[in-house]
Amino acid sequence: MGYPGGVSYAILVARVAQLYPNANSAMLVANFFRLYHLWKWDKVPVTLTKYVKDSVLAFQVWDPHTNYHDKNDKMPIITPAYPAMNSTHNVSKTTLKVMKEEFERANDLCRAQKVITPKTWHDVLNPYDFFLSHKMYLQIMCYSDTAEEQQIWIGWVESKIRRTRA
Repeated sequence: MGYPGGVSYAILVARVAQLYPNANSAMLVANFFRLYHLWKWDKVPVTLTKYVKDSVLAFQVWDPHTNYHDKNDKMPIITPAYPAMNSTHNVSKTTLKVMKEEFERANDLCRAQKVITPKTWHDVLNPYDFFLSHKMYLQIMCYSDTAEEQQIWIGWVESKIRRTRA
């Protein structure tokens, strides 16, 4: 909870591919970190398409101008299908800070190399040791009798934590 998931990362990668359609894979990765290191997360959502409001179906569409909750999103990455919604509604100020630091670190590593080598990939993709990097964190453990009850319980706890995020 608090970090982007697979759909969000897929949208981020797809946006880089849209912006650099002729780039090779190494350049796409380098451009990924450069783009999102510089991205103005508080001002511009990441989108693949323009999102539309459908007056017939009238589903709520992500819109920070009309929806108070959308206005507070820290790292908006908007899904391309109707109804458009933020795939990173659970990102907090703290997790965005960590993401921006990692984008910057990876960008610096990629920029330092004239040629992207296997060592560069190792340095860029080296696992992040969360517990050594932070003095304080909150760990919540949920227990139940069955897998089905566990999923319900975890969903309930996450929905309550989401309201208390920083």
